[in-house]
Amino acid sequence: MNTISLVRAAAQRQTCLTFALIGVPMLRCLLAVLACALTLSPALALQDAPAPEAVETEIITVRAERSGPQLWRISHPEQAGEVYVFITIPWLPASLEWNERPVASVLEEAGEVLTELEVNAGAVSTTRMAAMMLRTVTFNRSRLMMPRGTTLADRVGDDLAAGFYEASAIAEERNERRRALRRAARRGGEDMPSDAVLDEPEEEALAARLASLEPGRMHPFFQAMNLIGKAAESVDLQGSSAIETRVTRLARRNRVPVRAVQSYDLAVSDISALMRSVQDFSRETNETCISEAVTFARSELPTAWMAAQAWARGDVDTLRGFSGRRTGLDCQRAMEGEMGGLRTFGGATTADIDYPGIWAQAIGSSIAGGGVTLAIVGAAGWLAEDGIQARLAAAGYVVEGP
Repeated sequence: MNTISLVRAAAQRQTCLTFALIGVPMLRCLLAVLACALTLSPALALQDAPAPEAVETEIITVRAERSGPQLWRISHPEQAGEVYVFITIPWLPASLEWNERPVASVLEEAGEVLTELEVNAGAVSTTRMAAMMLRTVTFNRSRLMMPRGTTLADRVGDDLAAGFYEASAIAEERNERRRALRRAARRGGEDMPSDAVLDEPEEEALAARLASLEPGRMHPFFQAMNLIGKAAESVDLQGSSAIETRVTRLARRNRVPVRAVQSYDLAVSDISALMRSVQDFSRETNETCISEAVTFARSELPTAWMAAQAWARGDVDTLRGFSGRRTGLDCQRAMEGEMGGLRTFGGATTADIDYPGIWAQAIGSSIAGGGVTLAIVGAAGWLAEDGIQARLAAAGYVVEGP
């Protein structure tokens, strides 16, 4: 991949800096920036990266349109404005043609769209920032890679490493089966089957896949993130940033301004600090992050898939049942325990951020300002018993919805 291709690819990955994955802790925003930069550099790919067939970019769309997420309407008896809330969850169906008409209808009248988080590069353009990070990971590869001769087992123990490689093999095998279904559907002129394959591969197939894997040398955190991504992909899930990007594009097409309720200026020094921290994580933190990735791939993937299907159906009751499960935070907490707050986030840690309060204030301000606003909000913060809705109701706002 030449320099021009890298820059173009970097421009297409602007969500790495705006990082719209609702529900993912903020510290991972900058680590996601690094992860995105890594995906642009073939030289830094893990040794167990899939063959060229696996990086096929064609998307097979499920044409059986589903209702999609429902909208809530928030108003106040004494104020003229109204806010419509569109919820997302961390993992959504990748092969889905969802019904965007309700959102498009709101955007026809909206004066603003509110999103959750934006990390700005300041005077440095997104493309230039991505190029800077690419140079950093290219010429400081040792910061991303464990020393030669060091294995994952050395950092997290034999048993956990074995579990990690087994989970990776299962994800790879599921991806291969999904690609086979895609090829068969294309040959038959049919749609890609919408049902994800969640059953584990046969023992013989798994053994063959395990034998083909070679342990990667990247630090455990990056290997953990790689496993989570592969596992989600294996059951046709994608991060919610894709849907938020689609909604914000609809907004801009309607010339509706988009504003993040949390906006931070990227401190370039934080990139170096994060890279140094990842390579110096304690054994306990490495074990926590690898264990969390294995748990997601082996135990939590069915729940993520079911939640994604509920989102696609507009099944709010099911989503409400999932909203109380605050999983995937152990690695975050362990990292923050070693690193503390970052300059980019004003020295704050995740525990310092009053997420419901920030959103309730933003929604209240929009209603007080009059007109129509669309807000893209994480389902966990919106549906939780002590979340954003509760704050708004306590302040006298009327919340109408499913």
